[in-house]
Amino acid sequence: AENLAALLRKAGLPVECSSLDGADLGASNFWRELDRTILRCEVFITLCSSRPNSPVALAELGVALSRAEREPRFPIIPALLGQM
Repeated sequence: AENLAALLRKAGLPVECSSLDGADLGASNFWRELDRTILRCEVFITLCSSRPNSPVALAELGVALSRAEREPRFPIIPALLGQM
């Protein structure tokens, strides 16, 4: 994720990376902040690998999918990691 963000920034693209962690899931402002973060995105890139996703990554994807249902033109791009 950090390498991809660095490449996108180097190309001059704005990048917003989540700084939320698993401890935040129960925090009262977690979902509000997550909604704000996803609303600021023009594109949502989800990293896909053979490793299990964290609860926060699944929460982020869920919020992005909800936005895509409301806004069909909101792109969600899977980035496949690891060996193919």
